[in-house]
Amino acid sequence: ALNRLEISVKVICNNNLNEDESWTSTFSFFENYDGNVELGSVQDELIETIFNQLTEDVFNKAFTNW
Repeated sequence: ALNRLEISVKVICNNNLNEDESWTSTFSFFENYDGNVELGSVQDELIETIFNQLTEDVFNKAFTNW
């Protein structure tokens, strides 16, 4: 059996020079971990992995039009 840790963030990007380029998006990513393992023993590693992916997703969304 697996457990899942999922993190979601809502990002609001306002472009004051061009309102058409403003956007709001929710980004979400998860990592599964062994159900026999206590979350506290793996959470730092899982959060780092999830955070890295979310950072990349937000960056790609924000700067694809540059």
